[in-house]
Amino acid sequence: MSELTTPSKSITPAIPFLRGALIVTAIAIFAGSCIIAGVILSDASQHAQPTPQTVVIAFATILLGLLMAAGLCALSAIVSLLASAVSRLEEPTDDLRPAIDRLEQSLRMLNSQQERPESAVRATTDGLAPAAATNHLLEQVRDLSLMDEFQRNRFAARHWARRKQIHTEAIERDVLVGDWRTAFARLDELQVVLPEDVQIAELRERVESEQNARLDEDLRNARTRVRTLISAANWQHAEDLVAALQNRYPGKAEPARLAEDVRREREAFDRETMERLFRDISAATSRHQWRQAILAVDEFIRRYPIDPRADALRLDLPMLQENAAAQERKEQESTFKDLLKRQRYEEAISVARNVIQKYPQSPTATELNKLLPRVEEMARQEAARVSAQNGAGVPANAA
Repeated sequence: MSELTTPSKSITPAIPFLRGALIVTAIAIFAGSCIIAGVILSDASQHAQPTPQTVVIAFATILLGLLMAAGLCALSAIVSLLASAVSRLEEPTDDLRPAIDRLEQSLRMLNSQQERPESAVRATTDGLAPAAATNHLLEQVRDLSLMDEFQRNRFAARHWARRKQIHTEAIERDVLVGDWRTAFARLDELQVVLPEDVQIAELRERVESEQNARLDEDLRNARTRVRTLISAANWQHAEDLVAALQNRYPGKAEPARLAEDVRREREAFDRETMERLFRDISAATSRHQWRQAILAVDEFIRRYPIDPRADALRLDLPMLQENAAAQERKEQESTFKDLLKRQRYEEAISVARNVIQKYPQSPTATELNKLLPRVEEMARQEAARVSAQNGAGVPANAA
């Protein structure tokens, strides 16, 4: 990174000199064009009166110099803008530094974790056939059996030190990615192997401190998000969010308390909703508004299918549906009679046919089937009468 930024830093101080040179050149060009135009006009005036062509040439010279000077000034401004943009790009963003450092540290650890096992395997098995590898392991067992107590202790100390380093690097990687369950499992393994190691206790304290800091931040974000979801009655997403937080921080009391808060809020919301639906059902039933009562019952059964009161409502639903059908038939019959009084026979026939088709076994359908032929005859007579009137009216209008 430093090698890439060094050239731009050496170029940046030369920007003001370049701008000054461009502006000086622009002034010189404009002044030169004015001098050339003056020389042309003075030469023409010495010989005779300047011709229009000479004046045009002098004016064009000045204009050309002005355009070139303006172009150089614009170029100077562009250079200044580019220099400022480059300087802004070179400035590091403070908000990204921790994330970049953490990412680089994680990548270094991953590379070291991959290189260590591969190098160990290559050191022990490269160029060895399966039989040779078996012989190598047997030689190691033989060497251990030939060692005295002091040598075996040194070998064990070196072995456990290497295992401790590998586990420590793996724990740091788990902490970086937030895999707390695996990190503490590795710590427990180290604690069993090296119970009196002070460094392991210090490492556990660092891991717990980092976990608590991350937990505080995640809890703040989760509470804000949960409040938004609860206000929208989006309970499933709120519960999924809290469950993910509990899974990320197993054994912590704060996510469990947040889950309990969400559960209580949902229970209170469900109780209030159930009471509202029961009030709607009772009010609609008392006012004989059967269709509204059916809608409220359907909503209750859909939302709370396993509630004990849903079974009773399922038993009441057929009666409510029959009452709603009877009410609808009565309303349609009243509409049919009203249309007959106003001699709107076609509309009355349409209403009657709809009732017969929807409730073919009802007494209302039977009655309408008896009246329908007579109404159809009245509709034909009315249509003929209207046609006759229209036919008689056409000649009169034409005359």
